Amino acid sequence: MKGLRNLKSQLSITKLYNSKKFSLDDTIFIYTIYLALTVSAFSFFINLFLNLPISIHIMNACFCVGILFIFWLSYYKRKFTTSRILLHIAVLTCINFLWFETDGSSGPSTVFIMGFIPLLIFFSPRKTQFLVLSIVGLDLLTLFILENAMPGSIVKYPTDSQRSMDIMFMTIIFLIFEIPLLQFAKQAMLSERNQALVSEERKTSMIANLSHEIRTPMNAILGFTELMSLPDLSKDEHQKYLNVISQNGKILLNLLNNIINQSKIETNMVVPSISRFSVKNCMEQVYHTLLPSAQSKSDLDFIMEDAPKPESVIESDHTLIYQILINLTYNAIKFTNKGKVVMSYTSDQNKIIFKVSDTGIGIAEHLKPLIFKQFRKGDADEEHLPMQGAGLGLSICKGLTEILKGEIQYQSNENEGTEFTVSIPSAWPA
Repeated sequence: MKGLRNLKSQLSITKLYNSKKFSLDDTIFIYTIYLALTVSAFSFFINLFLNLPISIHIMNACFCVGILFIFWLSYYKRKFTTSRILLHIAVLTCINFLWFETDGSSGPSTVFIMGFIPLLIFFSPRKTQFLVLSIVGLDLLTLFILENAMPGSIVKYPTDSQRSMDIMFMTIIFLIFEIPLLQFAKQAMLSERNQALVSEERKTSMIANLSHEIRTPMNAILGFTELMSLPDLSKDEHQKYLNVISQNGKILLNLLNNIINQSKIETNMVVPSISRFSVKNCMEQVYHTLLPSAQSKSDLDFIMEDAPKPESVIESDHTLIYQILINLTYNAIKFTNKGKVVMSYTSDQNKIIFKVSDTGIGIAEHLKPLIFKQFRKGDADEEHLPMQGAGLGLSICKGLTEILKGEIQYQSNENEGTEFTVSIPSAWPA
């Protein structure tokens, strides 16, 4: 009984869809199988109560077994194409049998047709909808012709009250179970429409962000390249312009890398390459890569704290951890004009805990819920610090951390600084 209650809870249509195990079409299909099974089960007991012929009981039992098999095939085996074909066959077979055994067009088979046929059409792929509609239409036309040509082939109810009761019970069952299905379908479609609109807005925002972020360093590179061609440049000016070109080239390269990384994360193309490596060596690579950027700010101290003893070794993806630390530390340097940026790590049980802290501008309270979302960044006029970047860095850090089975957290006070903490398992989970 406990297993049946758990299954019933799992078959709540909203829970089924929100679990992300199935698409919207597949969710509605599974719920329709559940609807067919419920209708069949209720009909079995109602038919016993109405004292209908034994042939109808046998048909109900066979239909129940068939629907149970289709449910198993779709819910557990995920063979939805085969399941759809079998459901079409089962429903049409049931309609034809009920037509002849339960008073034809005057019996409950018309309710069955109105309840299930639209769903069958809905579930059919667009390419086969016309074929399904043609088969169903031809079948119903044939049933009407046979009923009029051979009325003796139609089994009548013993009394009109039995016929009315059967139709009433069938209608009630369909109303109880089909209305929630239609309500869910409406809400799900509205939700997907809203998500599509949000996605379109994000796409427009992305294009606007990226065009600006690419244009700015590219203009600097082109402008200073032209200045370097002037004949009367001093050696110091030549070196200064060269440094500007190099710095903007790195900004542009970092932006392009972030775009590629974000695309890979969204399309599930990031596959960790697991190896054992020194945590200290990885931290030093990040430190030496970003040291020139930190040294360009005279009032900023860039510190990598001494590694704990003994030195830690981690079994994970070196490149992904490097990208996480580069993004976090680059942000810390970018948003800290004076004070310090500190990199450190500790080993705690089965985890390596990386920390990047700064004494920069911090994160405003109204921005905290948004910092891990794509294309989100601080207000451009906040303080006097220009907010450069496309707003991808922290989104990428969160995505890569989750791929590595880790967690990312932060603490921040506006105008006081921020500390990011990344916890990664020291051994790759089996």
